Amino acid sequence: MPMVDERLVVDASVAIKWIILEEGSILAVTLRTWRLCAPDLLLVECEQSLWREFRRRTLSHDDALRSYVTLGQAPIAWTPTGELAADAVAIAMTLGHSVYDCVYVALARRLNTSLVTADTKLTAAARRSRAPARLVRPLSG
Repeated sequence: MPMVDERLVVDASVAIKWIILEEGSILAVTLRTWRLCAPDLLLVECEQSLWREFRRRTLSHDDALRSYVTLGQAPIAWTPTGELAADAVAIAMTLGHSVYDCVYVALARRLNTSLVTADTKLTAAARRSRAPARLVRPLSG
């Protein structure tokens, strides 16, 4: 399948669905054909999710480590979080939303492209900041 020309910013709630089968995983995987961008914060946030699954004993130690390596090799253009920090803090203070989430909003605004997330609160916050946002959700229902 050819790559789609439009860039999209993805957050950890989307990327983790590439590794852990959950609601919306199939749709999240289809996004990998797009030109994806993300702050490197995504890797740390996904590692936290993998650690949580390991602690719940739903993911083995080796599978968690392999999953992290796989995420690091995903077709994503990475932006250092530090480059987005000042904008993210300003957006967070304006919206009353977490700085972590606003790092993704800052990148979407910088690139003038959509943020794709599975987080409904982040979608609403991004839209309030005038950054286009799309919600990953199952095609049915």
